[in-house]
Amino acid sequence: MRRTWVRLLRKVFQLDPLLCPRSGGKPKIVSVITGPRVVDRILKHLKSEACRARDPFEPRAPPQATGNLLR
Repeated sequence: MRRTWVRLLRKVFQLDPLLCPRSGGKPKIVSVITGPRVVDRILKHLKSEACRARDPFEPRAPPQATGNLLR
């Protein structure tokens, strides 16, 4: 079954869903969300104005270091 959806995605979107578009490496699943309440909260946030107002890929400055660094 896995090969079927991979083949369809390649055909429709002309990309390999099993390769990272940036590095060309294979992606790893780091977690799976199965709780309906959590999924609903995520979807609600994605539809919110706060989420649409900011581009997550917009370049930004690196975080500023604070004086609390361990040495």
